[in-house]
Amino acid sequence: MAGGMMVLGGIVAGPALAIFGHIMGNKGEAALNNARSNMEQAQTIYEEGLLMVGKLQSIEKVTILANNAFSLTSGLLRSAVYDMKNALESYGENFPDFPQECKDAVFMSVKYAQLLKAMIDTPILDQEGNLVLSTERRIINITDVAEGRKDKLDDIDA
Repeated sequence: MAGGMMVLGGIVAGPALAIFGHIMGNKGEAALNNARSNMEQAQTIYEEGLLMVGKLQSIEKVTILANNAFSLTSGLLRSAVYDMKNALESYGENFPDFPQECKDAVFMSVKYAQLLKAMIDTPILDQEGNLVLSTERRIINITDVAEGRKDKLDDIDA
């Protein structure tokens, strides 16, 4: 009789184990599909992160360039204003009485002030936070004028 119980128990347990295995297999497959979905999301986030890093590096490059141009131009303006102040103290306020060197100091003060104004008016980012593509060219143009490599600024549209 004990042998019969074992056979009967095996007959009942066999299908139960098969059903349990099938259920566990389905749960495992669902977990695998979920893991694949998570991997796709992680890959998308990673690619977006790389894109953001590239944009931020571009913004950093332009802002460093702008900072250097601003420092150069403001230093030159400071020097020209000092020279203009000395001219005013030495020759008064009558511009035609100034020697050419002092007239040049006044001209350079105005020129550097205009360059600083052009720097301030040059946007680095647009409304959506993206780098304005013409900004780098404009800042290089301002630096070229400040350093005397060019006589005047290019038109903004150029």
